[in-house]
Amino acid sequence: MIAAALCPAAPLMAAELTGDDPEAAAVRAAAAEATARLARSGVGVIAVVTAGPQTREWPVTGRADLAPYGGPRLADGVPRVPLGLGLGARLLDAAGFSGDRLMWTVGRMRPPALDGVALLVLAEGSAHRNLKTSTDLALRAERFDALVEKSIVDGDLAPLLDLDPALAEDLMVPGLPALRLLAAAVTRASTDLLYRAAPFGVGYFVATLNT
Repeated sequence: MIAAALCPAAPLMAAELTGDDPEAAAVRAAAAEATARLARSGVGVIAVVTAGPQTREWPVTGRADLAPYGGPRLADGVPRVPLGLGLGARLLDAAGFSGDRLMWTVGRMRPPALDGVALLVLAEGSAHRNLKTSTDLALRAERFDALVEKSIVDGDLAPLLDLDPALAEDLMVPGLPALRLLAAAVTRASTDLLYRAAPFGVGYFVATLNT
């Protein structure tokens, strides 16, 4: 059974923000495929999870407001949720998932209601994967993302539990709490890494994890 999917929590996941950019389209296509696999796997409940300042549940009818990123304003009356949750909701909508949903941001504390629930986790790697970053910082960012990639490819996510939050902050990895939640929920898995690259100076990963 597919226990989880990992996709970026990045604005490029909204096509109306990037136009016809082929690199952004490649990330979205991989994310759509990963989410479709999760939706088709027969799970009854999928929790959309992304990192946030605090661990809390959000309304499942909520959507992200894209206006701060140059996109359309959220319609009146629609609950506003963090970008990652809104992107996850869009992915599930596009995949035609008709089961129950949960929506959580995760901070220092693990959400209490996610045991045994399939996960759609929105998070990415370091945002210091570009030529404008100092050489030392860029190398550390590359090593960080390489560890995340190896953990996914090996199907052993336990190393993600030991990642240093201070290091993640230095390397601009705000999604670390969501990555660690994924690792805690699916420590060992058969995985399929559908995408990994840093096309805009940010490490993006798309994967499915099967138990």
